[in-house]
Amino acid sequence: SNHRDIAMDPALLNFALHETGHGLVEIAIGDNLLDDPLIADIMRLNRSFVVPRSVEGHKARLLALTRLSDYIGHTLTHGRSIWIAQREGRAKDGLDRTDPALIKMLFIHWRKRGFSLSDAIRSLRIVPVAIAYEYDPCDLLKARELLASEGGGYVKQAGEDINSLLEGIAGQKGRVHIACGTPLTGSFADATAVAAAIDRQIHSTYRLFPSNILACERLLDEASPDALPLPVRVADLRQLMDHLRRDWERFEPGGMIRHATLFGQRLAGQSEKLRDLMLAMYANPVFSRLPANTAK
Repeated sequence: SNHRDIAMDPALLNFALHETGHGLVEIAIGDNLLDDPLIADIMRLNRSFVVPRSVEGHKARLLALTRLSDYIGHTLTHGRSIWIAQREGRAKDGLDRTDPALIKMLFIHWRKRGFSLSDAIRSLRIVPVAIAYEYDPCDLLKARELLASEGGGYVKQAGEDINSLLEGIAGQKGRVHIACGTPLTGSFADATAVAAAIDRQIHSTYRLFPSNILACERLLDEASPDALPLPVRVADLRQLMDHLRRDWERFEPGGMIRHATLFGQRLAGQSEKLRDLMLAMYANPVFSRLPANTAK
């Protein structure tokens, strides 16, 4: 799954699965989230198991990842499902990209049993999931972290995770959309090819809300093609946005005007740099919908 919110992404997926009569998923969380007792309790309520992030040393890390892969393989072979983010941490910039290292970790269990990569992928039955929030309650918090990271040496402060978790749970999200894709099949040359197949489903099924369209339009109006977050053809991007805008106007007449006001209020009072980071955060899912090519 793409990853926007610490607790709500898998919680909302489990809610949707429960409402439609399906079994719930177990949820992979980083061991960094266990430092705070409140977060640890919330994650336990969320049917979680731990992904080692803080293990040091090559041998110790390999052993930890092997155990993780074996646990996931055991869980799946006993008819239960797991949710795991497509890369470590939330995509704070809105660019959803699967880390091939995640695929390599999943493959460890099956490789020991003589499976090829393609056979393992078919056995894993990976279902790409795209979760989209109309408004991200943590957008300003994420933009501030991105801005601090640009200077290098960013160190997360005590309490940041709990603040993000609570804001993500309680903050206004507008509409939320979850799209479950189809299990991966076919032949794959390597983990990078598997990651690309996951990304294609996530990008194509991600629900683009008025906030995404408005952010993209504003970036196009204010930035040169060379400054755009991803290398896409501007004419293709404008055509996509016109199509999306017409669809929303048919679905919600006059809604784009109302959302332009709401979205403007989120940006009001922020520095130019923070505003640009927030715009890119909402616009990048639109950019990702198009194949990468040379911007013109």
